[in-house]
Amino acid sequence: MATAQECLEVYQELKLKKIHKYIIYALNPTFTQIVVEKKSHADDYEEFLSQLPENEPRYAVYDVEYESEGGGRRNKIVFIAWTPDNAKIKQKMVYASSKDALRKSLIGIAVEVQASDFSEAAYESELLKHFSQPLSLTSAIRTPSQLSLKSFNVSNDGTPSRSPT
Repeated sequence: MATAQECLEVYQELKLKKIHKYIIYALNPTFTQIVVEKKSHADDYEEFLSQLPENEPRYAVYDVEYESEGGGRRNKIVFIAWTPDNAKIKQKMVYASSKDALRKSLIGIAVEVQASDFSEAAYESELLKHFSQPLSLTSAIRTPSQLSLKSFNVSNDGTPSRSPT
């Protein structure tokens, strides 16, 4: 599935320039390309949710601003795969199979949420649970002292085996 260049340009405006608060992406009418359907700088999350159609899938990116436990303001970008239960089967299948084409091109996504109804995309229940602890730029990366490294050997036939520690 092709991703329109505008998708990446608008995403960069959200990520780097903070021009937009959210972007909603859709497939074009022939299901051959992912395009920008809507972009907005409105801060109201409920307004954002109201822009998601009740019967059709969409992809969305939302710039979540939250306060860490230390009191500092942070921003993280959330990718939402919106697939309502009552969407047509063909739409669900095409959106599911084309999601990675868009998702992989959007560098800097902190969290991905799969939602099939509005309660699964609710700000309090779904988004904030990912940000309940202070996050750093390396929140998904463990420090070397937190890692337990095990070594593996691979035999000539490609079978891995754990080395004695």
